[in-house]
Amino acid sequence: MSRKVLSAGILLVYLLAIVFPLTASAQTKTVAHWRFQNVEGYYSGDLNGNNLTFFDLTGNGNDLEVKTVGFGDKLDIFKWYNAPGVGAEKAKSSLYFGNTLKAAKSVDPYDPSETTWTGAYTSGKYFNTVPTAPMNSMQFENGFTIEVIFCVDENFNQNYNRYCGIFSRNYIHDLNEEPTLLMSVAEASGYDADGYLGSNGTVNLQYVQINLDEMKTNKEFANGIGSGQWVHYMVTNDGDMTEVYVNGEFINTYLDCNGILCMNPDYGWEVGVGRKPGAHRTDHKNENPPEGTIRRLFCGAISEIRVSEGYMDVTESLYYSAPKYDLTSIKPEVVAAEPVADTEAQPIATTEAPAGQPAAAPATYDAFAIAMAAAAAAAAGATFAIKKKRSG
Repeated sequence: MSRKVLSAGILLVYLLAIVFPLTASAQTKTVAHWRFQNVEGYYSGDLNGNNLTFFDLTGNGNDLEVKTVGFGDKLDIFKWYNAPGVGAEKAKSSLYFGNTLKAAKSVDPYDPSETTWTGAYTSGKYFNTVPTAPMNSMQFENGFTIEVIFCVDENFNQNYNRYCGIFSRNYIHDLNEEPTLLMSVAEASGYDADGYLGSNGTVNLQYVQINLDEMKTNKEFANGIGSGQWVHYMVTNDGDMTEVYVNGEFINTYLDCNGILCMNPDYGWEVGVGRKPGAHRTDHKNENPPEGTIRRLFCGAISEIRVSEGYMDVTESLYYSAPKYDLTSIKPEVVAAEPVADTEAQPIATTEAPAGQPAAAPATYDAFAIAMAAAAAAAAGATFAIKKKRSG
């Protein structure tokens, strides 16, 4: 083989490494993806029936099934809600969780002699992964990324809904008295005399993680999130550190966050519920099962939740770019890792990024791509130097 051909080949490899870099999909793998939207193929069952199921759109089988607590079976909790205006995609709709204090009181009249804590009213609905879900036993030792797109509304009540989980692992760690993973709406401020958020109140967020060494991270951050304000809440972990983002804005980094401890794989993951040990509130009316007492239920709307293995740059998140799923059947088949966009069947993606953020996600290179490019560049440079010396 001539030196010219060899040099041309090396240069070709170098150029390909630049033009076609490996993206974040080479570092992350989607484990589960749920869209709480009124789109055929995203869900099945009756909206307020006991057969409501939201499908894992990856085809991995991490489906969500509806659960009730208290007198929740007497309530029409769910309804379709207006689309969110956050992220790179304008969703067609979202699911409203009407777990309100007023609804709970309507089926469980309050008796002040029973309890001094409003948690005694807890009646409503939430979701849990099915028993066969593969992610029920996952501990994400090598990192993870979890994203939720949600909003709270004026019916959120400080006394009844605060510390309600948006997404969490089901089962309370005895010593730490928390789920081993919890993304929740925390305290409210500016609420009215009856505790309702109304149009003037705001809420903060909470993040809890208990690692494989049973060390707990429990942080709250004041973001002043108001009623009807859509939020993209993201946590991403590289196997050691966890970063938190809200609407694409970096919040903080937390150390010593290796993995998410799995207490019992039989209990899976939950959407829309907050738990505590029963002893935490001895006057609570609900049962105290091993996985913890349901204290608070989510009130607001959820559009989308995605769980991935591995660390993800925020520019690869749902806030900037949302994958497309072309579903034509009620029960989706396995979806390709890089699905093709379908602009007719799916919501339209915007091309504008939020102020102060890049319009397109930069490419992410892995070590192999960098090494190949560096080797090619070095070889190309050496070949050029030899030619120059000989020609001189």
